Amino acid sequence: MTTQFSVTADYKLFTPLELSKDLVLKNRIVYGPTTSARSDPDTHVPLERNIVYYEQRAGAGLLITEG
Repeated sequence: MTTQFSVTADYKLFTPLELSKDLVLKNRIVYGPTTSARSDPDTHVPLERNIVYYEQRAGAGLLITEG
């Protein structure tokens, strides 16, 4: 089953949000903090798969990443 909807001009979720004069988000979607557990387990250095993980989620206006 596929859900379809139409984005109209007054549907604010997909409109830009200006946080400051130098920072404008392309939409109002926020991807909350999660852990991907994809860094090297011994050194905790991010690996190539970290890049892929966040590239796949890059459509959100703001990503709060693991720390």
